[in-house]
Amino acid sequence: MYALEQATDPLQIGEQQYGIGEQVKFTTFTSCIGILSKVTNEDKVIGVHLVLVGKKGGKITEDAVMRVMMLLERLKYDRGTTKVLGHIGIWKEKKEGAPDVWQRLKNSLGVDENRTFPWGDGTYGGTLEGGQVEITF
Repeated sequence: MYALEQATDPLQIGEQQYGIGEQVKFTTFTSCIGILSKVTNEDKVIGVHLVLVGKKGGKITEDAVMRVMMLLERLKYDRGTTKVLGHIGIWKEKKEGAPDVWQRLKNSLGVDENRTFPWGDGTYGGTLEGGQVEITF
């Protein structure tokens, strides 16, 4: 099963982990994507680090998207500030990606093309600026 656990350090959010802090940072993305969102009525950011294939070999599924959304709702994410970044192009591919999962995630989060950032390998994070999520490098 594709499970998420809380990172011990919000500045080192690894694969299949999430973190909350005034600033969050993911470990290096390879085929990963990250979700960033403000915590409603707080000056904190949520970061969720997703991978196509989980630690135990399980590929991400639409059921995992439901678990991600339940987690975000429990953490009181602010839907209007949510951004998704990383290897979005790989997730959209039929051959190696998970296009149905990507579409379900995107629709569930309510993000449009203005709040998705298709970047490659790298180390990314987020902070708040004027109440909005700003992506950091």
